[in-house]
Amino acid sequence: MWCRDQRLCVLPWTLPNRDAAGKVFAPGSGVQFTPVTVDNFENFSKDLDAKFADLGCDAQMAGGASAADVSSIKSAVLAKLLCWHNGGVVIGEYTFLSCAEIASKSGGADTLTVATDVDGDALTMDAAETLSAGGTLSEFLGKFWLELGANKYEWAEGWVHKG
Repeated sequence: MWCRDQRLCVLPWTLPNRDAAGKVFAPGSGVQFTPVTVDNFENFSKDLDAKFADLGCDAQMAGGASAADVSSIKSAVLAKLLCWHNGGVVIGEYTFLSCAEIASKSGGADTLTVATDVDGDALTMDAAETLSAGGTLSEFLGKFWLELGANKYEWAEGWVHKG
């Protein structure tokens, strides 16, 4: 499988390591994917919007949150995600919550409930942006971005990983 810049991409199945430039890689196999950051979020969101439309994703994604809505969100990446769509974004097996839902489910705690899966199980994120599913929010979004672009998912009332 080739990435956009023609590097061979192999997805790790364990928690990734970072090189000095902050790129995520599995030891000995080169660059794997780029985590989503504030700097590349616009590319991420445009790619996902296009791919969601191409694959018939009909998730009920809300419009973007206002700056006031995300003012209490300490994670810059989560704030960007909420400004893109304030809830309803399906990333992998999780549907991300709105600002109001995050606030009500988290109750001002340092650990935020940011999404739920189809069974209603919570995906939480701590102050360091580490997710309960492993890795960081930036890495989670980056891995999904790469896999969606590589046609590893199909839409069937939710994203189904093709293997």
